[in-house]
Amino acid sequence: MFLTLGELSRIARMMVNGPRLAGARSKVGPSDPDALLDEAVSDVMVDLSMALPAALPAALPAAVAALGEDEARLQAVIRGAARRAG
Repeated sequence: MFLTLGELSRIARMMVNGPRLAGARSKVGPSDPDALLDEAVSDVMVDLSMALPAALPAALPAAVAALGEDEARLQAVIRGAARRAG
């Protein structure tokens, strides 16, 4: 069963928090906001793919093309949540 983009977006927004941003900041430093957002997006996407492999089947070649646009939208949601949280 696949989650909808809306469901994934809600989960992803909940995953963006102070400790996650602090972890991203510890990896990239405080001086580059774009790098911080990129790291936060990457971190959430990795956690989502590990926690919900059926919802994010990026490892399955046939699903990559179908997921592409929704993945970009999901990353934009995460980036927006990180901006608001940071």
